[in-house]
Amino acid sequence: MDRNTVYCLLCNKPQLSIWNHLSRVCLKDGTAQEREQEASRAKASQKLFSREGRLWSVSELQEFCKDATSCTKLCSRLQSRGFIITDTPQTFPTQSFDKKEILALAKKDIEYFHQKLVGGDCIPNVAMTTFRQYCEAILMLQHGLTAGAVQELSVQDWMERRASLRMTIQEEELLECYFKNIRPVYLQNQRAGSDDGGRFFLGEGGVPLTNPTGDVQRLRARYLRSDTEDPAAGSASHSAGGVETSGQARPISTKRLPLREWDAFQRTFPVTLNGEPPSKRRCVQAGFPHYRAHYKRWRELQLKQRVQHILVFLTPRSGTGCARRGNAPQRARVQTALDKETWSTNKPTVDAVLRAWVAPQPRIQDSPSLMSSISEQKWKGLALKDFGEEKGKGVIALMPFNKGDVVCDYHGTCITKAAGNQRRQSGSLFFYRDECHRADATASPCACHLHKDSYGRHMNHCQRNPNVKPQRFTMNFPAGPRESVLFIALRDIVVGEELLWDYGV
Repeated sequence: MDRNTVYCLLCNKPQLSIWNHLSRVCLKDGTAQEREQEASRAKASQKLFSREGRLWSVSELQEFCKDATSCTKLCSRLQSRGFIITDTPQTFPTQSFDKKEILALAKKDIEYFHQKLVGGDCIPNVAMTTFRQYCEAILMLQHGLTAGAVQELSVQDWMERRASLRMTIQEEELLECYFKNIRPVYLQNQRAGSDDGGRFFLGEGGVPLTNPTGDVQRLRARYLRSDTEDPAAGSASHSAGGVETSGQARPISTKRLPLREWDAFQRTFPVTLNGEPPSKRRCVQAGFPHYRAHYKRWRELQLKQRVQHILVFLTPRSGTGCARRGNAPQRARVQTALDKETWSTNKPTVDAVLRAWVAPQPRIQDSPSLMSSISEQKWKGLALKDFGEEKGKGVIALMPFNKGDVVCDYHGTCITKAAGNQRRQSGSLFFYRDECHRADATASPCACHLHKDSYGRHMNHCQRNPNVKPQRFTMNFPAGPRESVLFIALRDIVVGEELLWDYGV
């Protein structure tokens, strides 16, 4: 500001000559004495502002602006207008009443999600995200962990937790529920080449979180917002991280519905393949006034059912045909399958069916993802656990495996039977044997992975009830065929279950 500039307190505009301005504009009809008094008042105000008005401290601003986010924005705005702000911290502390308020507001929804997950039910992706954010908020707001500590929290830290985290029984149950029911879903969403890094908190894509503070802020914004949108809402196939659900016929409506209300609606009017959606009158009589939103979502789920029905119909049962070769079904076949149905409304299109089609998995011997896991020794959904001095270390599942799934390999060098017999006589550890091959895994770590340890070597023995078995495969690597020993699930394996195999196989 120019040294001679003074603000007129009548029109609130800067003036280079306050006396001339008052004479010509604001007090042109006033007396000389009135103009003199007003000019003196304007100059005194300008002098007070120059000496004291431009200087503010953060503590003064926080007396008028309690919210940390609003106080930060106010400081930035004042500084951009030439004010001087002192004692500016790098981050503004969160008020204590905000901590308890957000946890209390979200508690009812979180308990409902927890009840459904423990009961084996699925919840929408947005609800899973809210549940994870609440678990982060427990650690950061209730137990004082820093964002960095939450970000670096590992699966191993959680499994070996002792007195370092003095959580209540309910808090521990919530984090364990996330660990057993939500984290495995994120792992299954993980794309090829990604790595969870052994971290406890993952995003929807199966990779470690990078901004726990942002998650807690989003949780606070969701529950403290002024609009009427329900925070515990979400479509059954909606994904906050952009992970598209397989078989989705068209984008789901972005309008969120209260999850508890939708569950009650779906129990009253189940979604069926050939049924008709409930009318507005039936919905209102049943106590559901939000007819339009429920109606749209009911039809969306039915459309998805119909798409999957057509895909199942097109899948050849003989093991031959387009699906077996990995080719998408022809448009004419899809149209013929649709014409056989009696659907007059809410009928999927040929393009919707083709978009939902998923190519069959390649044979184990030809699977690029398995060959990559063998070469890099990166196996998803496994962790080492210390079972104590008597048993030692073992391997547990961090995500569910279905019967027949490949769990991991037994990393070692395939040698001949004669060479294996010689090493046995010398006391060496060896593994799978048949008439021609043995896999030697004596060296630990192996020469090709000096900084990694094989999960297969740490699996414990169980003769009566093993859940995996070793099986030899000739993998078709780009550089040429290579013998590998893979562990195959003998039955469905749940999260937290130890992997065991019979050493005498």
